[in-house]
Amino acid sequence: MNNVEDPSQLCAKGCGFFASPSLRNMCSSCYCDYLKETLLKMKRKSSHNDSKQQSVVDSSDKKDANTTTATSTCTRCDLCKRRVGLMGFKCRCGGIYCGSHRYGNEHSCAIDNIRKALQREALSRQLNAAATCKADKLNCRI
Repeated sequence: MNNVEDPSQLCAKGCGFFASPSLRNMCSSCYCDYLKETLLKMKRKSSHNDSKQQSVVDSSDKKDANTTTATSTCTRCDLCKRRVGLMGFKCRCGGIYCGSHRYGNEHSCAIDNIRKALQREALSRQLNAAATCKADKLNCRI
């Protein structure tokens, strides 16, 4: 009969909110903080162990690593060189463009031009085939 959980149990961290036994007798916010702390401790331990196992890296390798991360974080429009950040639009041609150059006709996209040329060619073939196959149904026409 004592299977019913006590709903008036307070957080073990002492913040004053109600706790849950499934969250180690903590409230939800304290439990999230607890999880973050444990993850940080685990990362610190793993990075500490990795640093012991790794050999000394040349300073030139460090410079190369720093330059690659710096260039990847700063994204700019391929046409106007405006910073786009997270709002950059990636085109099928592989470029990243700002909001005003995101459409293919704005940045002369090679992929769109090829696709349009193929569509025009297919349409002209269809129209020529339809015009040649159509028989004149009125024999009395001059």
